[in-house]
Amino acid sequence: MPNRPTIYYFCHDNPSPTGGNKQIYRHVDILNNNGYSAYVVHNSPGYRMTWFENQTPVTYWEELWSGKIDRQNDHLVIPEDFPILEQALPVRTVIFNQNVFLGFAMHQFKNDLTYNYDSHNIVSVMTVSQNNKDILQFIYPKLNIQRVVNGIDPGLFEHVDLERKNAKIAIVGNKNPLDACFVTQVLQQRAQQGLNQLGRYRFEIIAGKTEQEVKNILA
Repeated sequence: MPNRPTIYYFCHDNPSPTGGNKQIYRHVDILNNNGYSAYVVHNSPGYRMTWFENQTPVTYWEELWSGKIDRQNDHLVIPEDFPILEQALPVRTVIFNQNVFLGFAMHQFKNDLTYNYDSHNIVSVMTVSQNNKDILQFIYPKLNIQRVVNGIDPGLFEHVDLERKNAKIAIVGNKNPLDACFVTQVLQQRAQQGLNQLGRYRFEIIAGKTEQEVKNILA
């Protein structure tokens, strides 16, 4: 369609299954299905995510800056842990913040405020929860921040009645692992004393699983 910008979503070259990367691919598919031109951008030529089925258009970082991107009109969408976020990118930029805590914590105790959402090139921020939006709006009250809703594919993760399920609690083990260990130990210790009903449950870590493996565990 004329005058519509092409939208490029940067995605880390990470072969491990992560929901955040799949959401980037999902956004690009949604945009293309609704009349926009959109691409996932990877660093390594020829790379794409293969742990889930997709036909998502992909391009590459070097190719992007060798003349493919229109710096006046196109948009670049970057994650909250983008490696050069402290630098002003020469294009209209949107930050897709899927984890506000990760984004700021990765800069540790730096005194120089290089993690800059207030750059004139940042036109908007997307985030995936009201909690994340509230935090970002508190930090940057003048910034245009939009919440988007992540979806679940009901064709893959279908409903299963509780009566048919096993007594398991699934944990994404790579998300705040020390906190997860603390909570599970508290629950188990209280169960041993008869203070909760969780003694019959076992905990199962789902980090690093394929989509099909996660589906089988959750079902």
